[in-house]
Amino acid sequence: MALRILHTADLHLGRLPRSVDLRGSNPPFDVFPTFSDICHLALQEKVDLFIIAGDLFDCANPQTHLVGQVAAELRRLGSAGITVVISPGTHDTLSFSHSIFHSDPFPQAIIFKESVVTEPVFLTVREMGIYLYGIAVDPTRALPWKESFKRRKQEGFHIGVLHCTVEGDNVRPIEERYLPVKKEELLSFGLNYLALGHHHSFQTFLNPEGRVFACYPGSPEATSFRSSELGDRFVALVEIKEDDLSVRGHKINRFLWQEKELDISGLEKEEELAQKIGQWKGENVLLKLRLIGAPDGLLDLEKVHGLAQAEFYYLGLEDHLQIFDSSFVERVRGEKTIRGLFVRKVLEELQKVQGRDREVLQKALTIGLQEFDRAKTTYRRDL
Repeated sequence: MALRILHTADLHLGRLPRSVDLRGSNPPFDVFPTFSDICHLALQEKVDLFIIAGDLFDCANPQTHLVGQVAAELRRLGSAGITVVISPGTHDTLSFSHSIFHSDPFPQAIIFKESVVTEPVFLTVREMGIYLYGIAVDPTRALPWKESFKRRKQEGFHIGVLHCTVEGDNVRPIEERYLPVKKEELLSFGLNYLALGHHHSFQTFLNPEGRVFACYPGSPEATSFRSSELGDRFVALVEIKEDDLSVRGHKINRFLWQEKELDISGLEKEEELAQKIGQWKGENVLLKLRLIGAPDGLLDLEKVHGLAQAEFYYLGLEDHLQIFDSSFVERVRGEKTIRGLFVRKVLEELQKVQGRDREVLQKALTIGLQEFDRAKTTYRRDL
C-alpha cells in the first residue's frame, strides 16, 4: 500500500509582485487562484496528505478575506478525507504575537506550533501508521531542533516538514533564523521523506543509494524576476511505499516570469524589433528583456514597447545597446552638421573614460541623437 502526498511551500499568499508595477493589470495579479488549482490537483490525485512546508502567507497577519478563502479550500480537502499539514515559515512566523497561527484559523489542519519536536504527531491513513515531525520557524526561540527530528522507533511512515536552508556552496554564512542544515544532517534524521520549504526552485536530494529522500517543491507562483523564480513552477507529488519513494514535479503556475537577452545588431526599424520580441509572447508571460548590440538606426524603444506590450502580461525593456559601435553612428559622424559635430565630440570623450563615466556618455549620445531626430521631425512638420 502506498502513501500519496501533495507537497507545496512558499505560496506567499498576499504578496504583491516585486520590482514591477502591475497595478491596473487585467486580470489583476493574484496567487490565490494558483493555490486553488493546487487544492484541485490534490483532489484529482486523491492524495492522503496535503503538506504546506512554510510561508503559506507572505506575512504573519494576512487579510481576513484571504484567510477565509484559504479556509474554504482546506475544508474541501478535509471533506474528501485529505489530511492538511502546515508548518509556519519565516514570513508567516509565530514569533509575532498577532500571527494568524496563534488562533485556530484552520481547525481541520495539523499546524506545527513548537520550535522542537517533542513527539511526532501520529495518525492513521487507510490503516497506515503515519508519524509527522515538524516545527514552526521562530527566530525568537533558538532551540536545538535538529536532534528532535531523529526518527522514533515505531513502525510506520515517518515524514518530516521543515522550512529551512540546506547548506551548499554558500559564500556567506546563513543566519540561524533561516534554520541552516547540512544534507548529511537531513540524512541522519532517518525519515522516509522530508518535505522542505524556503528555497524557491524545485530541487530534490538523493541518499547514497541514489534515491530521493527530501525535496524543495519551490514556489508555485513567482512574484519577481529573481533567478530562483524564473521559468515553470511546480508542486511535488510524492508516493511512498515500504521500500521505495518517488517524487514527481507537477507544473502548476498560471504566470510565467522570464528574463531574456536579445542582440539587435543591424536592426533598423521598430517594427522589426517588436516582431522579434514576439517570439516570447503570451497573455500570462512577464518578460524582462535586455537589449544588446548595435542597431543600424536610432530605435525609439518607447514605440517598440507600445507595439509589443499587448502580447504580454508585462513587458520590460532594458536598454544596453552600444549604438556608438553602429554603422548608423559612423555615418552621422561624417556629416558636416551640428549633429555630426556632436557625435564626433562624444566619441572623442568616450576614448578617454571608463566604467560609469563611459555609460553616462553612451546614454548622452543616445539621448542627444534622439533630440536631433525630434527637432528634424518638428522642423519638417512646420514646413
